[in-house]
Amino acid sequence: MSRTFRLAVIGCGSIAEIAHFPSIKRTPQAELTACCDTDAGRARSAADRWGAKAWYTDHREMFRTCELDIRADDEKRRG
Repeated sequence: MSRTFRLAVIGCGSIAEIAHFPSIKRTPQAELTACCDTDAGRARSAADRWGAKAWYTDHREMFRTCELDIRADDEKRRG
């Protein structure tokens, strides 16, 4: 039996739209659990469009309330 990995994407802008979300959608073992963006409209829109179960504007809240296996974020948030 194949395992499904629960993922979250932080940052729902153009890179997420052209890279992260389509890759997750094409991967049978991946489940988009949550989207997070400081722009609530962008987060909500991405969640609706890509089938995320939840959306957030605060990544700390997302990490507290979602059970995740993997997250993807943009390079500005690292370090």
